[in-house]
Amino acid sequence: MRSRAGVIQVLLLLLALSVIAASSVSIMAQQKRVERQLSTIGASPNLRPSAAILPSPARGPCYPVGDVNNDGVIKPDDVQIILNYVAGIKPAVFTPGRADVNKDGKITSVDAQLIKQFLEDKIKTFKACGS
Repeated sequence: MRSRAGVIQVLLLLLALSVIAASSVSIMAQQKRVERQLSTIGASPNLRPSAAILPSPARGPCYPVGDVNNDGVIKPDDVQIILNYVAGIKPAVFTPGRADVNKDGKITSVDAQLIKQFLEDKIKTFKACGS
C-alpha cells in the first residue's frame, strides 16, 4: 500500500513538472513572438528608459521670456499658467512680463500657443526676443 502511495506521489509530481515545463515553453514562445514583432517595427524589447532619450526642459531662445512661473525652464506648465490666466484663474506664481511672447502688449492664448509650438520644436524663437 505504501509503495502504491509513493508511486502515485511520484506520478503527480511528474505531472506537475510537465505542466510547469509546458507553461515555460509557452511563455518562451510568446516572448520570441513579441521580440519578432518589436524587431519588425524597429523597436527594442529592452523597455528601460535611457537618459539619452528622455526629453529635457528648455531654457528658451531668449530666457527668461516664456518662463512665466519663474522655475528656470520653459515647460508645458508655463502654457497652462497662461491659459488659466486668460480664463480668469489667478495663478499662484505668474510673471506677466515673461508671458507676452509675441510682444503685442497683451497676454492671450496666442502666447500660450507660441510657447507650445516652441516646446514642440515648431518654432525656434519668439517675437519678444527681438531679432
